[in-house]
Amino acid sequence: MIDQQKIQEWVDLYLQHIEEVGPEVHVRDEEGYKFRSVDTFQQHFNIEAPNLEENLDEAIENNNLVTGNMYFPRRVLLDLAKKYENETRDILRELFDHSTKVAVRINAVEDLFDKLVEKRNQGADEKWKHTFINLRFLSLLLGFRYPDQYNAIKLREWTLFCKYLDEDFRIPHGTSSGEKYAMLEPYIEALREQVKQMPEM
Repeated sequence: MIDQQKIQEWVDLYLQHIEEVGPEVHVRDEEGYKFRSVDTFQQHFNIEAPNLEENLDEAIENNNLVTGNMYFPRRVLLDLAKKYENETRDILRELFDHSTKVAVRINAVEDLFDKLVEKRNQGADEKWKHTFINLRFLSLLLGFRYPDQYNAIKLREWTLFCKYLDEDFRIPHGTSSGEKYAMLEPYIEALREQVKQMPEM
C-alpha cells in the first residue's frame, strides 16, 4: 500500500521550492526545456519518415536529457539510424508497440540495440563500448511519444522518491531494465494521480 500522505508531503516540498524560486523561473530555467522537448518530439517524430536519421535529429532536441558528460544516446541512435535505417525503424516500432508489456519491450529493445551496436563495431575503426540506449533513454523516448502513459526514468532520482515513500524499497542487483521500470511504475503512477487532482499543479 502506497502512503498517499507521504506523496502529498513530497508534492508540498516541490510546491515550496517553486514558490521560493518563482513559477516563472521554475518553468523557464528549471523545467521548461523538458516540456519543449516533449512538444518537439510530438510535433516532428514520424516512424515512417523517408530519412529516419534526419527525422530523429529534428524530433529529439539536443539537450542534457539526451547528451551529457560520457552520455551519448542521441548520437548513438542517430548513427544507427543512418547506417541501419530499417533495423532501427523496426526496433523503434517494437518500443512503441502497446500490445506487449512495457517491461518486456524495454528489455527486448535494449537487447536489440546492443546487438546492432555489436554489428556496427565489427566494421568500424572506432569501437563503441556502450550503446547508452538503456532504461533512462528508452523510457524517455516512451515519455516523449506518450507522455500521459509512460514515465521517463532517471533511476537515482526515482529510487530516492520510492525510498521516501517506503524505506524498505530496494532494487536488487542484476535487475533488468524492464523490471526496474515495473518496480518504479506503481509509485510514479501514484504520484501522477495525486498531482492530476491538484488544481494548483
